[in-house]
Amino acid sequence: MWVGVEAPPELNALQHGIDTAMATMGYSREDRPFSAHLTLGRVSRNANSKDAHAIGSVLNRPRSAFLGFRRWKLFTYIKVI
Repeated sequence: MWVGVEAPPELNALQHGIDTAMATMGYSREDRPFSAHLTLGRVSRNANSKDAHAIGSVLNRPRSAFLGFRRWKLFTYIKVI
């Protein structure tokens, strides 16, 4: 589940810079175009198929809502292993 955001030019420049730096270290560039978003949640890989299907059937219904504007000044990176 995610929320799309309208990215300012600075965020697009940051993404491009990270992509370029990672490519110089031997990592492949992302094939898909950059899509600024906030991931709110994911279904665990350990979820059984019945639960994953039930969650997916609810989340796959397209919805759109304007959530307002908010300027954020803090970002936290969490590595999921």
